[in-house]
Amino acid sequence: MWRSGNDGHYLWVNASLENFIAKWQELNNQNLRLVDIENVTVGGQQRWSGVWRSGSDGHYLWVNADWNNFVAKWQELGAQNLRLTVLKVHDAGNGQRYSGVWRAGSDGYYLWNSDWASFSSKWNELSGQNMRLADLDTYVAGGVRRWVGAWRSGGGGHYLWVGADWNSFVAKWQELA
Repeated sequence: MWRSGNDGHYLWVNASLENFIAKWQELNNQNLRLVDIENVTVGGQQRWSGVWRSGSDGHYLWVNADWNNFVAKWQELGAQNLRLTVLKVHDAGNGQRYSGVWRAGSDGYYLWNSDWASFSSKWNELSGQNMRLADLDTYVAGGVRRWVGAWRSGGGGHYLWVGADWNSFVAKWQELA
């Protein structure tokens, strides 16, 4: 997806984690901030891709953490006025690993990881508290689909639509537009 802009930007794809982190550090020194990440398994190896845009605000990258370490880092960074903006989950063979991108912010924030019924309920609850879902990911653990999301304070219209086939997704997109 593209948006108009004339600010600095960078795309780095299909890197080992070591090379990805080195690129993150290099681009940090050029006032570029990571705005999206993806990780996929290729030939049994994790490969990382990212998109950067201009920025000089505080930021942080935390990757390959188990849930408890991820939550601990989320709490630590929240206390430092950094907010989770991108969240990814991948299966490491011995359980899920969580990765995230944080950016500067002092607004409200929330993190939730659960089955769909609980996630949907939490989405409704937090919507009533002017919290908006900033990012979400889904994965299967123990044969059960799970949902993990990061919220931030916000107002205005919002909508959550999941589990749809392509035609239903497009129809909902047209309706909401």
